[in-house]
Amino acid sequence: MLYGIDISHHQGAFDLARTRAEGFDFAFFKATEGESFVDAQFAANLRAGAEAGLLVGAYHYQRADSSAAAQAAHIAATVPAHVPVILDVEDGGGDANLSRDILGRLAATGHRSPLLYLPRWYWEQIGSPDLGGLPPLWYSRYASNDGGYASVIYERYRDFYDAQWGGYGGLGVAVLQFTASATVAGVSPVDANAYRGTREELAGLLGLQP
Repeated sequence: MLYGIDISHHQGAFDLARTRAEGFDFAFFKATEGESFVDAQFAANLRAGAEAGLLVGAYHYQRADSSAAAQAAHIAATVPAHVPVILDVEDGGGDANLSRDILGRLAATGHRSPLLYLPRWYWEQIGSPDLGGLPPLWYSRYASNDGGYASVIYERYRDFYDAQWGGYGGLGVAVLQFTASATVAGVSPVDANAYRGTREELAGLLGLQP
């Protein structure tokens, strides 16, 4: 089992070297939202995460009120082509067809999109559509709001979390966001994620060197 985090400017300057030293293997950073917003910490987080030896990715908050063309262009202008991009599709994010359109345009720019963050509650809200052709899920499901170290939280509710990897919409779950209450590098609360595989396998999924 590998553990990772996802953070944005809301966590401020984050000690990613300490994060790696605490045993985390990967980190996803908010990069963009809609057609104009850029997370103020993205560039610093990306650089520090890579220097710390974390497997890094960027995520984009999809907005229904912006076109696929505008959002894809905005992502491509902000996120380096070698960094994997994950669409974050939640309330106000539109539907799966918008995601497909954005991802198709991103692929044309050379960007990889190995995961899709689409919570089950939002998938059901938009009609539980077939998600065929989209990347595997980065799924969020919390057993409680109890805090602590990420690995301790997972082990505390292992039976619950081990049952969350089934997927929906025709997609499987590749990464599980299992808490929003972890303590990481002295900061709390932080989102923590799990990957059931090796570092080499995760690097392969993300298109990165292990």
